[in-house]
Amino acid sequence: MSTALRILDEDCLELDGVCELLRCSPATAYRAFHRGLEHLHTGPKRRGKIITSRQAVERYLAKLNGIDLQAADTAEASPLRTKRRQRELDRVDAELAAVGL
Repeated sequence: MSTALRILDEDCLELDGVCELLRCSPATAYRAFHRGLEHLHTGPKRRGKIITSRQAVERYLAKLNGIDLQAADTAEASPLRTKRRQRELDRVDAELAAVGL
């Protein structure tokens, strides 16, 4: 099956659904279609509708942001704590211990 046709097996969206999902204008959605967002035309380009899928939008955004959707899911590492932040957390822990919590 063509990669473009796989959107028929996914959660279909029309232009207004894409705009709502991305919180953007129709012009921005059209630009996304021309820059790689998988889509299909349901009729002649001037009179037909453009459809895509929620999953296609996810793939497009992942590609834009350099996220590999095929990578094994791993728990995100907690951000490294700065020494200042660690001192603050230690102080709060000491205060909580002092009041018996």
